[in-house]
Amino acid sequence: MPLLAVLLAVVIIVVLAVGTILSDHATDLAVARYEALHKADTANLRVLQEQIDEETGIRGYASSGDRVLLAPYTAAHAELAGDFAQLREALIQAGMSSLLPRVDEMASLNRIWEANVAAPTLRSSDVRATAQFQIGSKTILDRFRVVDGGMQQALLAQLRSVFRMLTARIRTTIVTSAWLIALASVIVAVVAVIGSRTRVRLEKEIRHKEVLESVAAQLRTLIEAIPEIVWFGDEPGRAAYFNQRWYDYTGQDEATALNDGWLVALHPEDAVKAFALWKESVRTGKPYEIEYRLRGADGEYHWFSGRALAERDAEGEIVRWLGTCTDVDATHQHLEALQRVADAFAQAQLPQSLPSNTLVHFDATYVPAEDLAQVGGDWYDVFSLDADRFFFSLGDVTGHGLQAALTMSRVRQAFVAFASVANEPAAILERANRVLRMHDEGMVTALCGVFNARTGDLTYASAGHPPAILLGANGSLREVTSSAPPLGVLDGIEVEQVHEHLGVGDRLICYTDGIVENEHDYVRGEMRLRTVLGQLTPFEFARPARSIRERILGGRRGRDDVALLVLSRPRQGVGSAPNEPPGPAAESKRLRFTTH
Repeated sequence: MPLLAVLLAVVIIVVLAVGTILSDHATDLAVARYEALHKADTANLRVLQEQIDEETGIRGYASSGDRVLLAPYTAAHAELAGDFAQLREALIQAGMSSLLPRVDEMASLNRIWEANVAAPTLRSSDVRATAQFQIGSKTILDRFRVVDGGMQQALLAQLRSVFRMLTARIRTTIVTSAWLIALASVIVAVVAVIGSRTRVRLEKEIRHKEVLESVAAQLRTLIEAIPEIVWFGDEPGRAAYFNQRWYDYTGQDEATALNDGWLVALHPEDAVKAFALWKESVRTGKPYEIEYRLRGADGEYHWFSGRALAERDAEGEIVRWLGTCTDVDATHQHLEALQRVADAFAQAQLPQSLPSNTLVHFDATYVPAEDLAQVGGDWYDVFSLDADRFFFSLGDVTGHGLQAALTMSRVRQAFVAFASVANEPAAILERANRVLRMHDEGMVTALCGVFNARTGDLTYASAGHPPAILLGANGSLREVTSSAPPLGVLDGIEVEQVHEHLGVGDRLICYTDGIVENEHDYVRGEMRLRTVLGQLTPFEFARPARSIRERILGGRRGRDDVALLVLSRPRQGVGSAPNEPPGPAAESKRLRFTTH
């Protein structure tokens, strides 16, 4: 029996020894993999910083014209190509060849940025032109950060995976060593045979433990070196860790910031939304992404982009959250400045006064969107063709910002030019469509018409625009419809032209969709507009466009631009008796015009 026990102990020791050798080899491979991943991650961070330095230099030069400010760009530009090559080599060595397409995309984005932003800015001496070049910079750099961020997430995920594997192997090794020591106490002869091997193994485990401690220190250093705020949250969504950048920026201490204390640093107008969205992400596991204002230690607020992803275990359960906060205040301020320029430009393109006489009265209003990023290309226009006839137009350019405002200006001027040689609204819209298609300037919805103030006859056409509403003197409401697709979509369009008659006291209300989208539901918005039209008082009819705006929007702005134009045929017009009741509107006569 003792001999059987000895033999059994020898077999167990042999099995454990073989397993230990194999585990030792696997651990060595894991350590080598970790070092390769860390090298790739460092190279990736270096590429990101150099792209940021390039953009900083170009932006500084564009805003001031001082070439001294190009120093960051010049230094980063000289290193970037070589660092892209080092990043590719590091990824291959780390076994992350699947990320090479991301490197190629980042390099391609850098070339596009160089061609479309850096090079034109360096060639141009016009400050306004250089500002225009910067408009596309954000889209390119945002995509660059998204691609780079995805690579960072993948590398960090691999680093965490290797870290967990090394930790598990150490625990396994410790348990194995304990068994070896226990069995060695049972049979001294076997311990004598493998004792030397055990001592070597224990020495390696000590070295591996030192490696793990070094890895943990490197991870902490990496997190602190990242040029943005990094934080971790536990599974229920409570903040468990912030890197030093959070404390440096906010001035909070650890006791104040952890759990839900970070909310105190958010702007009061953003805190409720940010917390609700965070709780929704914690509940569903979906990525967290939001922009909010964060108060600094100096009391000033900066815009930050907050993002977080859930880390899951093998069963798919969330174990913690990894998040970042990136300062995007400079970008916000730049965009807001551009939007203010677009807003001012758009309003400057609108007529300062509208023609009126005793036979016809025009009233209009324009309200930019509450969000400057939504300011776009809504317009209205009225001018006289002769003593009796007036041309009017109203429209909405798809998109927002300076480009939409520029397109609006060109389209409005095209309407003026075409109306001076052709008085048929359908033909004017068809010609405008050809111009938009020729220059590929996007989609525009519009309506226009010619009104004879003496006879009350109206010729009207619309292209993809919400129909005008005819408000009768007796309070009746009727849409004036004209069928045609929006301008700028198809090469050849067929516009339906409508003939109407406005009696004394009748009004034609033209509007852009911003006035009905204010209700967050288009159908409800149209119903609200009709209700308001039916409630206008005689006093409000003196300025009907402004009255409609005030009833629907109050003193605030809408979610989108709003343009309103109201054509009124006064009751006291020349050629009509006072208080003359309006006659029945003539049946619509529809004509068709075809482009070639």
